[in-house]
Amino acid sequence: MTFDLSTWNQVIKRSYKGKRIANSCNWEQIPVQEIKVTKPNVLVRLSNPYAPKHWYRAGTVSIFGSGISIVRIQSSKIALKELTFLDIKVEDSSYLLKFWFPWWHEQIDIEVYQKDRVSNDIKDCLDDLKKRVDDISTTVL
Repeated sequence: MTFDLSTWNQVIKRSYKGKRIANSCNWEQIPVQEIKVTKPNVLVRLSNPYAPKHWYRAGTVSIFGSGISIVRIQSSKIALKELTFLDIKVEDSSYLLKFWFPWWHEQIDIEVYQKDRVSNDIKDCLDDLKKRVDDISTTVL
């Protein structure tokens, strides 16, 4: 089974550009960005087209439901150019995602997708990948 992103609803695809500090080669920090979603399964991809290949850290996300913080994912968990799955376990009619980015990012491109909980395609895909890795690791060459 392969993962199919086309079955997900895209919420947003947007770029945020930092402002250069006058008489400096540094950037002002990109402000916290808030994105509203209505489904409990969320995929996020953060990227920076100007980032060196060795950069890994993209930022943090805090998830709020009914104005109460539900989850905070640390910056080491949100990687550049990788899809991050946010499984929101608290049931609510909508959720607010607040993204914070480190000061060194000149630009951040955000893609957010959402899906109802009824589908287990991510979990099925992850289970399938784990099974394949286990199969490879037990194969004698």
